Amino acid sequence: MRLALKLITVFVVAVLLITIALSYLTVGRTYELAEKRQREYAERFIDKLHRELGEQWNSGGVEALESYIQTRNTDPFVESRWVWFDDEDPDDSDPYQPRAGNRVQELESDQLLNIITRRADGNRELNTYCRLDIGNARKGGVEFTSSLAEVDKQATETIFQTILMIGIIALLSIGLVLLASVRIVARPLQILTQKTEQIGDGDFGQPIKVSGNDELNQLAESINEMCVRLAHQQQKISQEMSQRRETESQLRHADRLKTVGRLAAGIAHEIGTPLGVISGRAALIAGGQLGEEKQLESAKTIKSEADRITSTIRQLLDFARPSSLCSAEFDLLMLVRETVDLVSTLSSENKIEIVIEENATEVTCQGDRNQIEQVLTNLLVNAIQASSKGSKIHVILDRVFAVHPDRSGSLAKKLLYATIEIADFGPWIEKENLKHIFEPFFTTKDIGQGTGLGLSIAYGIIQEHDGWIEVKSEVGKGSRFFVFIPIESDEHPPQNGDPFDLNSRSEAPNVDEPSIADEAFEVDERSE
Repeated sequence: MRLALKLITVFVVAVLLITIALSYLTVGRTYELAEKRQREYAERFIDKLHRELGEQWNSGGVEALESYIQTRNTDPFVESRWVWFDDEDPDDSDPYQPRAGNRVQELESDQLLNIITRRADGNRELNTYCRLDIGNARKGGVEFTSSLAEVDKQATETIFQTILMIGIIALLSIGLVLLASVRIVARPLQILTQKTEQIGDGDFGQPIKVSGNDELNQLAESINEMCVRLAHQQQKISQEMSQRRETESQLRHADRLKTVGRLAAGIAHEIGTPLGVISGRAALIAGGQLGEEKQLESAKTIKSEADRITSTIRQLLDFARPSSLCSAEFDLLMLVRETVDLVSTLSSENKIEIVIEENATEVTCQGDRNQIEQVLTNLLVNAIQASSKGSKIHVILDRVFAVHPDRSGSLAKKLLYATIEIADFGPWIEKENLKHIFEPFFTTKDIGQGTGLGLSIAYGIIQEHDGWIEVKSEVGKGSRFFVFIPIESDEHPPQNGDPFDLNSRSEAPNVDEPSIADEAFEVDERSE
């Protein structure tokens, strides 16, 4: 309907402009004809009486000229008289309109000039001046005057008729255009609009029909053709999505089988080996083939292997059923020192020194202290197992402002985090394994060396604390793990730059380390 109103407006405005232009031309033509008629009359009058006017001047002066001109005037609607064009000795024979004097003074002999003036009573008149040379030094000529009242009346009637015609045309135009626009434009557009809404809802079925052979009909045909193509594409996409879902289902099934197989292999060795030892030792005790001392030793072995099985099962339960957080404030620096002391026996056995670098003197965190300790213990044990004898492991504690990698939009805000960096100089982690190291049951160690749950459990614990773990490993430089734990603080992040950039901290701690080539050790990739 809005389009119809626009069409009506444009059409009516165009008609009005054309009607006004025609009326203006008509009125102008009326005045032109009046001027032309009086000019032609003046030319005929002068051509006929030019010589006689000179004789009248010579015989009787101005009075003779006036009398002769008035007796020879044959048009009852035109008055004629003799006038002087200069200002010398002004009398009744001066031009009627004083301002016309300057213009008539410039006339050459036998030239004509039309001037429209207004009388004191408000009526307008047309004055035609013709200069004549009658042998006198003064400039003079004949003035022809006719009233424009009748012409003005015709012009007024024309303007009134124009206004009336404009009103009639506007009403007829609005009615006709409204009727035509509703039938020809509005209804087809409404049908097209409804169809586009159906297309937006995914309905490409029933084609639209618009009568005629205009642009709207062509648009309807194009929309119908588009619907056919979209329906075909929708069917094709549906088939592809179905195939994709089937493929994903197969991949998930294969992945589950792979995970189950990986878990089964690890668990079978982790539990099978201790069970074999327990069974063998129990058989020796039951057979009475061992002395008292050997029986005691076998009992201790059975107890040790049973504890090993219990530890493996507990690790699986920790991964499958994460315990709830016992949140409380704790000193992270103190926890790091205690954890290093816990693994000091293992590091001493492997002749590995653990160095704590305290960039932040006070770091207070909110969370489960025991679970954070489990994370640090796991990472330190992995670093010890991956490092060569005589090397060092650096534990760097710091505080940084960073954006959580899983946050986006309005949630992507810089917050204060405590960071624990654990850097070793062991074998690097291959790039294809970096993206899998936090996956459950993934391990590159030999069967029996680990279940591949350590890093998965650690990552889950840090996630429960609303933090995350990142890892960076380079050839010849070892591996570094970064643990981010949020800190509640009133400190504000810096305005410029990112306070934490993993790539900017690509260099390992600046210490003298033995070359990997100088050490004879087995290069096993760290996985837990």
